[in-house]
Amino acid sequence: MNKSYEIDMCHGPLLKQIIIFSVPLMLSGILQLLFNAADIIVVGRFTGSDALAAVGSTSSLINLLVNLFIGISVGANVLFGRFCGAHDDKNASETVHTAICTAIYGGIIMIFVGNIFARPLLELMGTPQNVIDLSTIYMRIYFIGMPGFMVYNFGAALLRTVGDTKRPLYYLTFAGIINVIFNLIFVIVFHLGVAGVAISTMMSECISAVLVLRCLIHADGVLKLSKDQLRFHKDKLINCIEILIFKDETMRENTIQDIINRMKGTLNSQRYRNNLNSPKVNWLEIPIEETIDIVLDYISGLEK
Repeated sequence: MNKSYEIDMCHGPLLKQIIIFSVPLMLSGILQLLFNAADIIVVGRFTGSDALAAVGSTSSLINLLVNLFIGISVGANVLFGRFCGAHDDKNASETVHTAICTAIYGGIIMIFVGNIFARPLLELMGTPQNVIDLSTIYMRIYFIGMPGFMVYNFGAALLRTVGDTKRPLYYLTFAGIINVIFNLIFVIVFHLGVAGVAISTMMSECISAVLVLRCLIHADGVLKLSKDQLRFHKDKLINCIEILIFKDETMRENTIQDIINRMKGTLNSQRYRNNLNSPKVNWLEIPIEETIDIVLDYISGLEK
């Protein structure tokens, strides 16, 4: 692991460390919003309002399906931080390998879930008939990239635990630029519409995953990812799930409530389009909260 990217959150001026740690997280949130906006602008400008509504109609359903595994990444983050704080290298390394295994296999599972249940779930949510075909296409292609999406998020969470928020930002930036470029190529040049946006998103997710895996493979110490040790450790996985259950309640409630609202028919195709223009911006509070959580998890390990 390159020490120049690490931030020791338990020594030195705490406020300065929190600011240095949080700023790349905030920038990551802003960049994610900008790249999502680019997807929306391209598909809306060059394909039409139905395509725009189709992309918007899938957001809550995608969030609901992926939040379970992303929540486990939060659990891995917490568990890894505790073991690092306790200088328990063996259990920390096992947590890393369990997390990446969960990301890979969870992503593969989500490919099948997304492709098999995309249309039935969209129908259950009351997706308008004029966009449901496009929504189904978008979801099925999007979910092919789920292993990459999972690996990036799990890997980035592990890197942040040791204070490295810069490289996840670099990887996100590079993958996002690729996403925008191929959005324009697939939609404008090849006229692929919604499918083109989904393909470019899938490609960018795979690129970010490869960059994170490369970083972990070449890391030193407990973060080092070894193919020979890549397997599930049952106790670590159970601990991650337990942390998910008790730590991520608010995110699940908000996502499920959004699904319920859509199933009640409170959102029509025009509302889908309007929602895309007014996203909920949590790019400031979430990085600060995550920073404090990491410090507390690390300190809890020191106390054991």
